[in-house]
Amino acid sequence: MNRETPLKPIIAVMALSLSATLAQAEPTGCRTWGTGEDVVTRHDSGLTHLGGASVESGNTVVITTNRDILSQQPKFVQEFWYSFECARFHSPPREEDDYMADCMAVREIRDMDILPNESDFRQLVAELKALPDKMWPGRKPDEVRLQNMEVCFGT
Repeated sequence: MNRETPLKPIIAVMALSLSATLAQAEPTGCRTWGTGEDVVTRHDSGLTHLGGASVESGNTVVITTNRDILSQQPKFVQEFWYSFECARFHSPPREEDDYMADCMAVREIRDMDILPNESDFRQLVAELKALPDKMWPGRKPDEVRLQNMEVCFGT
């Protein structure tokens, strides 16, 4: 009788469990302002919106997203959203976090040539305005933030 055979299914299950866990928490290249720790991204197909960033136990910053919904958006909207969420934890917290994060996100995707000109920026604004409120709960850019983003794009 071969005693190794019963272990193969257990090892396979452990490997699948580990790979599922790793797929749920991925490094992003985004770092927190205070400690410089990696921010991780988690996929949650149960979300009914783009997602958001939060601080979990142990001060771990996590960006949770529904990739199925996010992937339906144009690339520049995806990049803006991700850069915005990352920027919220990249600098020290303050009241105008959303304005600062908008500015950092617009400049970052402009500098990456995702929004190389004003016409592309206008397209981003139109797409953000067209998003239903429920897709970006609590922080969808309003007119004041969009005007601030325009100033940031030009500087």
